[in-house]
Amino acid sequence: MIFKGDESSVAYASQREIEMKKNLIKLARSLEKEWEDFLWGRDFPFGLNMEKEEFYERIFTMINQVIEKDVFSLHPFNIKTRNTISRIITFLALQDPGGTSDAKLGNLLEKSPKLIREILNILEKTHLVFSVKPYGTAGKMVRKPWKYYFLSPSINAAMRFKLGKYDTRDRKLLGVLAENMVASYFFRLKETSYIPSGIFYDPGKNGVDFLLQSTNEGLIPVEVGVGKKDKTQITKATRKYKSNHGILISNRTSKIRKEGKIIFIPISTFSFI
Repeated sequence: MIFKGDESSVAYASQREIEMKKNLIKLARSLEKEWEDFLWGRDFPFGLNMEKEEFYERIFTMINQVIEKDVFSLHPFNIKTRNTISRIITFLALQDPGGTSDAKLGNLLEKSPKLIREILNILEKTHLVFSVKPYGTAGKMVRKPWKYYFLSPSINAAMRFKLGKYDTRDRKLLGVLAENMVASYFFRLKETSYIPSGIFYDPGKNGVDFLLQSTNEGLIPVEVGVGKKDKTQITKATRKYKSNHGILISNRTSKIRKEGKIIFIPISTFSFI
């Protein structure tokens, strides 16, 4: 449905959603509360029966193992670079959604942009993080900042927990984790099924969160939101990129539906992909 956007795909997805909700009637709590728990720290199977503190500690240990084993096995960094790698991961965990550049990080950490680029490239090879690049010409892709996401929103939550920047009442932070989740799902689809063929973000002012490159359907704009989120941005993006349809994933809609060119998907439904 996301990539085709036609009426039959919407009808099929809607039926599957109804079946899914029937199976979830047995939940002791509301689906929304269960989904929030999932987003805050239950998207790794090993964490299902763990207390939150134990779960986050295990993730933090996993991050350290990636740095100590994977990173240094892929590139002969000197031992002094270990601290720089940790600081880059910390920066990525604490920043709001938005791109960052090698120069910006280099100035912040007082390191050369070349070293920052090498570290980010290696972190992407470990799949701890991945990048979403701006859509446009090669020049724009080089000049504009790249967005970085963790492979799982739980990694972001664990980092924030460890750094004392964690508050489950913070709806803005919940939105950050939701955007990370959506990005990671699309990234996994791209890596395993090669659909979409590309994932970008809209570098324009008030641009949508993602632009999915589909061989048959062209560009598909996607916007993600928790809380106040209407169809204004996604409508503008479908016009700007002459898209056949756009996707709005949010907690403001209760079921899959299509209005004009816009397909609305509850974020809890999307999470079951």
